[in-house]
Amino acid sequence: MNILHIVPSFGLGGMEKIICSIINATGHEYEHALLALDNKHDAVIWLREGTVRLVEFCKSAGRVAFFRALYHALTAAKPDLLMTYNWGATDAIWLGRLSGVHHIIHSEHGFNVDEAAALLWQRDLIRFVVYRLASKTVVVSHELSHMLQHRFGLRKHKIAFIPNGINTCFYDQEDAARESMRTALHYKRTHFVIGFAGRLDPVKNFDLLINIFACCADKEATCQLLLIGDGPETVRITRLCKEKNLHDRVLFVGQQAE
Repeated sequence: MNILHIVPSFGLGGMEKIICSIINATGHEYEHALLALDNKHDAVIWLREGTVRLVEFCKSAGRVAFFRALYHALTAAKPDLLMTYNWGATDAIWLGRLSGVHHIIHSEHGFNVDEAAALLWQRDLIRFVVYRLASKTVVVSHELSHMLQHRFGLRKHKIAFIPNGINTCFYDQEDAARESMRTALHYKRTHFVIGFAGRLDPVKNFDLLINIFACCADKEATCQLLLIGDGPETVRITRLCKEKNLHDRVLFVGQQAE
């Protein structure tokens, strides 16, 4: 079976990690190809060698030219199964149908910051149509499942709920490794470290995190905040920590491949 994954971007992130896990686990059974609409492929470091073929794509400035280019890419790939992810890849659903793809699975992992407070009605109209063109839509939360059923009128059998899974044993390192890492980060044994790992993106709501941490730090002198990741919010979060006099208790270590 030939599977084509179409993503808005393939940078280092949670959704991309899930895609890599799927490809790594099934690469010996199926042929995987991946097309990133922005041609960004940082997350390939999480893939085993030879498990996926990267499809080069040049996104045109005009919408008509973009649709034409994506249609030609789909026609050339001729996938048995098309996998699309989030709002940024929804155009591939209707173009996939036009190009003759019979099986399309769309995955919704959440919404961008411009729809954090409320969904945009223009996009809702498009979602109403393209969700019905997909063979099935996968969601990662009960909230998304409820939204697709009651806001967009999708029947339950057209939705699959697969929650994000975290293998907590991965973080249960032996004491020596734990102490070595804490030493490298200049944490004392008495420090209570609160960690965040992910993109430093507006949709993550770092104002809430920093406000909560400020309350914790005010009541407990041992609290420290460790931020693992990078993104457009880095400068603003740094400034916010300084304004709240937390800069000496918040550690930024940047993006980490491991």
